[in-house]
Parts: sequence; structure tokens; C-alpha cells
Amino acid sequence: MKKFLIASTLIFIALLVNTNKAFALESSTTNVTDPAIGVTRKDLLIQKELKLKEQRQANLELKSTSNASRAAEKQANALSKIKQKGQNMIDIRLKSLNNLIERVKNAKHITDADKTFLTTSIQNAIAGLTSLKSIIEQDTTVEQATAHVKQIVTDYRIFLIFEPKIRITAVIDSLQTLSASSANISGKLQTYVDKLKAEGKDTTGLQKLLDDINSRLKTIDTTLASDKALIDAVTVQSTNYKDTFVKVRKDLADMRAQFAKIRMDMAQMKNELNRLRIKKSNLTITPTIEPTITSTTSAQ
Repeated sequence: MKKFLIASTLIFIALLVNTNKAFALESSTTNVTDPAIGVTRKDLLIQKELKLKEQRQANLELKSTSNASRAAEKQANALSKIKQKGQNMIDIRLKSLNNLIERVKNAKHITDADKTFLTTSIQNAIAGLTSLKSIIEQDTTVEQATAHVKQIVTDYRIFLIFEPKIRITAVIDSLQTLSASSANISGKLQTYVDKLKAEGKDTTGLQKLLDDINSRLKTIDTTLASDKALIDAVTVQSTNYKDTFVKVRKDLADMRAQFAKIRMDMAQMKNELNRLRIKKSNLTITPTIEPTITSTTSAQ
């Protein structure tokens, strides 16, 4: 009996140890935290990690959307500023061109043909700029607006080339009109000198002054014709326009000096005619035409 009890006790202890080992083994392999639903610690960790990933992804998407919104707003602001700048640039040029066209129309000593040519040139520039302004207003990207605003300068160059060309052309036309008027007076003077000479009067001094006038007028006509050809050849694509403008302006200054000398010669002839007591009630020998549109240098 005693041996039986000892044996039974040993068997019970062995069973208890094996049972604990089994529970320990199951706990180490499955980590069941809630036997009622069978969720393991590993599952909970995985779920938690998935939730964190989802939250991070949502945050990234929200940040990306916010950045895109700010970028779009920045682009819209930049586009608005560029378009406004272009419109302002065009408005300034249109105002200047409209003023210029009025000055050409009101100029007294430009021929009708030259007025028509100059006015048409200005009107074409006004039409082109007005059309470009409409295009800029319809631009939808910064790249489009930037390219079109650049055209205001590259395709028209109003202040750098176009306006100086128009003004210089107007001055040349006025001086050519003045030269023609002076030549007409010179012809009348020659008639009077020839008459005096036929009457036996000493016309040596008068003829010398008249020859000087005619020589200067010939130089003036040749120079103005050459300068006008140079100016007519200047376009908004010209690269040597600065040299041309400098040369022509220098020539115009010289021509004004030539006209000043012609007026002096005519004044001396008037005095000589008075000395010879020649009636000249119908004779005007001092040219009064002066250019009304001056050449100016404008910045781009």
C-alpha cells in the first residue's frame, strides 16, 4: 500500500510538470492574450503598425495636397503680376504713340505724302500692340505670358527704335521742305541779280553770296537724301541702329548750321539790295520754315 501511494504521487507530479510545460510551450508559440477571441500579441502589433502606416500616408497626402494648393496659388499670383506688367508696358507705349501721331498730323512742314506714311506706320504699331495686349490677357500660364511680354520689346522696340526713327524721319522731311523753300527763294534772287547785272550794276558780291547759298543747299539735299535712306532701312530687327541714329543726328545738326549760314547770306543779300535801291515788295528772301518735331533720345 505504501509503495502504491508513492507511485501514485510520482505519477501525479510527472503529469503536473508535463502540463505546465505544455502551457508554457503554447504560450511561447501563440502568445494568446485573449483566449475568448484568439487575438495574439503579434496580431495586435501588426494592426497597430498598419494603423500608424495609414496615418502617416494620410498625413503625406494632406501635405502634398497643401503644397500643390500653395504652388497653384503662387503660379496664379505670378501669372497675374506678369500680365499686369505687360499691360502696363503696352499702355505706356500706346499713349506715347497716340501723342506722336497727333504731332505728326499737326506738323506744318511735312508733306501730305510723308504724313500719310508716318501716320500709317504709327497706326500699324498701335494695332499690333493692341492685339498683343489682348493675347496677354488670355494667357493661362506663366510661360505664355512671359513670352508674350517679351515680344513687347523684341517685336516692337517702340522707345528704342520705332519712335526715334519716326521723329528723325519727321525732322528730315521738315528740313527737306525748308531746303525746297530756300531753293525757290534762291531762284528768285538769281533773277534779280541777273536783272541788276544786265542794268550794269556791280553784282559780284550778290552772286558770290548766292553761289554760297546754292552750294550749301546742294550739300543739304544730298545729305538729307542719304540720311533718309539710312533711316528708312532701320527696322526693329536692326542691330546697327545706334550707329545710324548717331550719324544721322550729327548730320542734322550740321544741316541746321548750314541753314543758319544760308540765312546769314540772305540777310547780307538783302542789305546789298537795299544799297542798290531795288524794290522788293514782292520778294521774301529769308526762309521761315523750321522743323517742328525734334529728334529725342528715348530709353527702352
